[in-house]
Amino acid sequence: MKSLPSNPFFFLFGAFFCVALVVSNLLECKPIQIGSLLLTGGFTLFPITCLLNDAITELWGYKNSRVVIFSAVVFNMIMVLFYNIVVHIPSPTFWEEGEKFNFVFLLSSRITFASFVAFLCGALLDAYIMDRLRKKMPHRSFGLRAICSTLMGQTLDSLIFFPIAFGRIYEMKDLVQIMTIQIFLKTGYEVLLIPLCSPLLKKIKEKK
Repeated sequence: MKSLPSNPFFFLFGAFFCVALVVSNLLECKPIQIGSLLLTGGFTLFPITCLLNDAITELWGYKNSRVVIFSAVVFNMIMVLFYNIVVHIPSPTFWEEGEKFNFVFLLSSRITFASFVAFLCGALLDAYIMDRLRKKMPHRSFGLRAICSTLMGQTLDSLIFFPIAFGRIYEMKDLVQIMTIQIFLKTGYEVLLIPLCSPLLKKIKEKK
């Protein structure tokens, strides 16, 4: 079995990827509204995982990006395990916030289960498309490949995630609105970050 890359940026990107996924799943518990747009709190952080996924695939290939993706899923499962352990341990009688705490973390557990399925499918599709485009269009810009792969990956992710996580909470019209908006906004978010990321990726490539 081929060993993982020794480049410190691989481990840095991978660690940030895992942390961003874990935190964004917790943030998904809160609906947020920006103007007339109905979103979830995870929108503020989750798109960064898409960019990191594309960056890892661009620099170290699909096989190594899969290692990072599966690692992130394992960390999420560990998080859910401890959420459920803590929720089911009795609270002292003087603490009045127990129900609110349990609501957030049990909801987060359901969200993480939805994320487990959706993220695995979406992230692997994103990385696969990115890797194929990298090999077929090596002279095209990283940004173009990243946008195409993210759009496909996020579409699959959202189609799986939102019905599982929020199908019992939102009406169908609101669910469709949230899915559609988040697919395009997450992709747009990445578009804004690409100019900041591309110079760093270029330097890392030169030093490989």
